[in-house]
Amino acid sequence: MNHKILLLGEDRRQDFLLQMLKEKGCSVLDLRRPSPGFPLSQAAGCVFGASWILTPLPFTRDQKTLNLSIPISTDLFLSWLRPGQTLFGAGIPLSFRESCAKKQVTCIDSACLPQTAEENAALTAEGAICCAIKESSGALHKSLCLTAGYGRCGQALAEKLKGLHAEVTVLDRDPEKLKLAHDRGFSCLTPDELKDPEILSPFAYLFNTIPCPVFSKNILSGADPEITIIDIASAPGGVDFEYCRESGRTARLCPGLPGRFSPKAAAEILFDGLLSQPRFPVPESSLNS
Repeated sequence: MNHKILLLGEDRRQDFLLQMLKEKGCSVLDLRRPSPGFPLSQAAGCVFGASWILTPLPFTRDQKTLNLSIPISTDLFLSWLRPGQTLFGAGIPLSFRESCAKKQVTCIDSACLPQTAEENAALTAEGAICCAIKESSGALHKSLCLTAGYGRCGQALAEKLKGLHAEVTVLDRDPEKLKLAHDRGFSCLTPDELKDPEILSPFAYLFNTIPCPVFSKNILSGADPEITIIDIASAPGGVDFEYCRESGRTARLCPGLPGRFSPKAAAEILFDGLLSQPRFPVPESSLNS
């Protein structure tokens, strides 16, 4: 039986994952940082020869190509897969997962594993705060912060900002999430309230976790010119970055924060997620040790 694990990607989390896999005695094909001239035929062979494939983190940045130094389109990568294989990664598009299912390829996105997603959200929130501190000349302490989206990352971020004594307002369209935020002591806004551009004027910081256009030019026009905007949603984010550049407002799209700020801890979370999968090929001697 084939127990080979292919490790793809250039994120620092993969470096620690490789070390953890080797310590468990796993058979690993290492394709983390292929050189620009690496033959696609050889890459195809590596993909075909593995039973498990740990995909780049994130899987893709443009929804068209893998997040690798060599140009492999998602369509080409899909054509290399064969029935019975398992993919494990983060940010794998739903359309790609559906195509994998048609080929009888199992596709596991770590965001769908509750424990893994919750712990990763905490690291993402830490990274977002680091970015905000770096980009701003002000301080989070006693500042007015708006957190857009109250999913896992938004909840973790709001709590950490509260711990820094920031005054946090939560924006969401889901009444149940807004009730939860209110019960936890946060002020709340709905997207409809953003129709008044002045609604943003008090905030020194805006953290966006919503992966679709939310903060348009019209909405941002009412924001303080010195506002610091940190967008941690999937590309292209939810902020009009072009308008921010034109108006001199600080706005940064910050993907892959756990890999940038806490790669070892993030790799440990992913590794625990892998070990929780019943068919993950870890030698029995390693499991019993």
